[in-house]
Amino acid sequence: MLGCQNPTRHHLNQSRWVALQPQETIVKEIPSPSSVSSQAAKPRTAVDDRDLTSPSEIMALPCSFSAEDAEASIQRYGIYTLQDRVVGDWVNEFRSSQFPIKSPHGLEFVARNSLDRQDTRALLQSMLGRPYWGLIKIYSDVLPSDYAWRFHNGSAEKPHTLLIQLWGPGSNVIFYDGSQTRYIEEIDKEISNKWGLLATERSYMRREGIEERIVEMEPGGLILSDSRLSFTILKGYVIDIGYTTPGELEFWAKMKLPYSQELHKKVKELEGRGFDINYTWTESGAPH
Repeated sequence: MLGCQNPTRHHLNQSRWVALQPQETIVKEIPSPSSVSSQAAKPRTAVDDRDLTSPSEIMALPCSFSAEDAEASIQRYGIYTLQDRVVGDWVNEFRSSQFPIKSPHGLEFVARNSLDRQDTRALLQSMLGRPYWGLIKIYSDVLPSDYAWRFHNGSAEKPHTLLIQLWGPGSNVIFYDGSQTRYIEEIDKEISNKWGLLATERSYMRREGIEERIVEMEPGGLILSDSRLSFTILKGYVIDIGYTTPGELEFWAKMKLPYSQELHKKVKELEGRGFDINYTWTESGAPH
């Protein structure tokens, strides 16, 4: 049986953020209708089966978290983490399909793991007001580990963009506590342009006021972070889903989606479910 793990508690006098031991969630098990193996069935989720083709997505129950606790942690540390083997398995399965993020199934996967979740929606609305979905990126340990990376430079202002990070199993990442409020001019422009992130040599992160923390995501799971918090991926991979404020959205380019009738239908469906999506079609013949 799959179980949830408690959210990571951040200890400022330690060099690692390590999640507590897993606590199994007791739920009624049911057989998988498409299973051909002798593996134990996974617990059924509370969500419906709309547009999901994977039995594991239909039947597994991800962990939930307190939006208030997550907001307090992000305001103080720039991050909130939750190890979750269910999410890790979903991400791993999505990876096996070559990360089809710009397909109807891919958009549904992202939606289900972000604003469709009641806890995540409560957090985003509390911190951003009206959250706009404007970013989907996939990164891995292919990113050079001698750099610290982030999406936006730091400032003393309140967060304007939150990242819902879906981590695959076996992932380890360094976050740099304090970097979210530090404006850094030492940006390697060539490396930044190559990878689409702000890149700073890790040696800079050893300065006073910035502390290196290692987060271990062995089962995979969910990390919610301020987009200004710097990181270095030591091992594994992550799907980054970015939500921002209406004011910040004015400075963002639109996500480019390849037009098809199926994808157009999915986007309209998501908009009907309350998603504000910053996108444009890349193919001719798309509706205006």
